[in-house]
Amino acid sequence: MGVQITDGTTTLPLRLTGQEHTVRDFAALRVNRQGKVISAAAPGGIAPRVERTVSAEATDAERAALAAFHATNPGTAIRYTDTVGREWNARWLGPLETRETAYAADGWHVLTLRLLLEGVYSDAGRTAWANAASAMSIQKTGAALLYFPWGYDAPLGREGIATSHQQETPGGLAVDAARYTAREDRTLNFTGWPDSFATEFFDYFTNTMQGAVYPATLTHSRDGAAAYRIIEGLRFTQGAGRRWSGSLKLRREV
Repeated sequence: MGVQITDGTTTLPLRLTGQEHTVRDFAALRVNRQGKVISAAAPGGIAPRVERTVSAEATDAERAALAAFHATNPGTAIRYTDTVGREWNARWLGPLETRETAYAADGWHVLTLRLLLEGVYSDAGRTAWANAASAMSIQKTGAALLYFPWGYDAPLGREGIATSHQQETPGGLAVDAARYTAREDRTLNFTGWPDSFATEFFDYFTNTMQGAVYPATLTHSRDGAAAYRIIEGLRFTQGAGRRWSGSLKLRREV
């Protein structure tokens, strides 16, 4: 089973050229004067929202069939099978975008499909991640340990925030360093994630950590272990060789 979409009646294969996986996180963090998180929750119970932007190539006939499929299922549930074999319950986000390739006369088109992934329909055909020990891992307290395929290449990026530029916490009226939140934000850049691990990590962030609601301990053989929250959601892209690239914004309360 390849990459495809279906409404249960009509099934259309997709000639995939790339994907973008986005998780929009709505977690709200409240901190005390010492910068410790005292509550973390999704406002109104809104869970992280998972979106997928799919790029594909199509002939004139394939484009026409997909346009008809889109018109037939404007807001109804459809199913999308991704590159790892997972079948998602999905809905369209916006119109089907199409354009001709650089050689307009060749009859080929570039398509962009934006999908809201509402949940997993079936993992029966999914390629599982072989969770073998490695130099880098992540673990939410009480949850399974997830090993990365390899460690990051560069040291953790550090973004220090001067006390004078920190946000004053609720109830802090005096201009006093003790009433400010001390933060340490870091950025990790990744390339070359295989499909199976990327799926496992996206699940871990969305379902286990529930966005930034729960911290997780990031461990690396060089930098040791420390607890972080992944903030600002996720945005990873899949390109050549079906490998994923992206970055993580981490926040450590210090």
